[in-house]
Amino acid sequence: MLSGHEVGSYAISVSFVDDTEISRINKESLDRSGATDVIAFDLSEDGLPIEKVGDVYISIDTAVLNSMRFGVRLEEELLRLVVHGVLHVLGYDDGDPESSKRMTDVQEKTVKKAFR
Repeated sequence: MLSGHEVGSYAISVSFVDDTEISRINKESLDRSGATDVIAFDLSEDGLPIEKVGDVYISIDTAVLNSMRFGVRLEEELLRLVVHGVLHVLGYDDGDPESSKRMTDVQEKTVKKAFR
């Protein structure tokens, strides 16, 4: 997934948490209330020996609900959230319709490749 994004070296952690924990992270880090499916932080800094560094947090509780809501296997939904979080670390944004479409296109292409 990262090979097509011109990233030479990277360290990205993925943590699976429950709704309580992701709500805490959401409030403390983003000043937003409630649970969400995925939160990602780009921790990259100039001078580090690694080009991209990031943390991705995924709520298992919300992923289970999403998989039922969208009629997909839990494994597929979890991969979708991992990809979504990694794309945020790579600089993708989903804050406006155009950016969101671009990000979703890359995300879904990546997920479909994995489930061929």
